[in-house]
Amino acid sequence: MMVALTDISNGDSDLFEADIEKFTIHAPAVIPELVQVLNARRVQRRGDPAPSPSGLAEAGRNGPCSCGSGKK
Repeated sequence: MMVALTDISNGDSDLFEADIEKFTIHAPAVIPELVQVLNARRVQRRGDPAPSPSGLAEAGRNGPCSCGSGKK
């Protein structure tokens, strides 16, 4: 779904307009869940324990991002 949304935003989608409209309507509700799934898979592949949402610390000015990307 994320690839389809990227293609839509870039104007590269091969989907029919009706399907693009469905993606556009449902995307805001689905994207947060997709991000959580992708992050859990990334963490699992690294072998790190998945962080709990309540256990995330706010990144300080010079500290690494709490998502593990190394960026802020």
